[in-house]
Amino acid sequence: MAKITGKQIAKSVVFTVIGAAPGTIWFFNAGTTQSIVIACLGALVAFGLSLPGVSAARVAGGTVGVIAANNAPRPLQGKIIDTFVGENESTENEQKTDPDKDADSSKN
Repeated sequence: MAKITGKQIAKSVVFTVIGAAPGTIWFFNAGTTQSIVIACLGALVAFGLSLPGVSAARVAGGTVGVIAANNAPRPLQGKIIDTFVGENESTENEQKTDPDKDADSSKN
């Protein structure tokens, strides 16, 4: 796990404030409940995008991959997800440590 640095904390705080700004400005101008929801959602999205390893391109690719896979025939869904997102680390670890798969491959 990566060590949390002061630079990362500052980056997350700045992104969160910028993400909440439109809803906050709207709240001070109109005072509606919707503006509070927009401020919270903007802050959440901005915070998420400030984390290491997260980018708008990866999020967009994952979203497109899931939407495309859910609209494809079942046999193709895994291939579509792998194309857009890549293989999951937990799947790779399970394949390496699964003794049944090793036994099956040795029979061939």
